[in-house]
Amino acid sequence: MANFTTHAIGAGAAGLGCAAASIALLGTQNPAFAGACALAAFVGGLLPDIDHDEAIPIREVFGLIAAVVPA
Repeated sequence: MANFTTHAIGAGAAGLGCAAASIALLGTQNPAFAGACALAAFVGGLLPDIDHDEAIPIREVFGLIAAVVPA
């Protein structure tokens, strides 16, 4: 099974590919749509790491929640 770094690199490449495809193939003129495609692919690529008890994405999410909620 791949580690977090491999999933992050693959997800980033897939996200950029989806954004480029939405612009080139679909003729999308809205950069927000291309960004949403990239973000969805990136999050989807990191999902295999979430079910692990010591997963890096879970630690990052809880760290973000711990910083934002008290504010």
